[in-house]
Amino acid sequence: HNRDQDSAWSQASASTAAVATPSSSQATEEDKAKNRLLMQRLRAELDSIVFNGFRQESARFLQGTATPTQYYSKIKALGLLDYAKDLAQLCPDRAKREELLKLVESDQAPRIGQRTDLASLLS
Repeated sequence: HNRDQDSAWSQASASTAAVATPSSSQATEEDKAKNRLLMQRLRAELDSIVFNGFRQESARFLQGTATPTQYYSKIKALGLLDYAKDLAQLCPDRAKREELLKLVESDQAPRIGQRTDLASLLS
């Protein structure tokens, strides 16, 4: 059994011509371990159709055929919002990771307008 088989990012990265820089490769073993654990959790919790859909979307995202916004929408559509932040933090491409994290954080941040509306309903 190939351990990288459980990693959506590893699978997608293997099919792209990414060149690792010394600074990015220093944390890769820890990131790979975290990624494997996350993939094992996802594989255990999801049925194979959803899991395979997730892996396909992850590959498209890393290959550049899906934007971070499209990928994040797919994560939400697949019911994986609880994993979005972990997925973003483990993304090996720094620019994509940062954009995905911004999407996750802005989506999960409380909206001031919503608070105001809620307060007006309570008064």
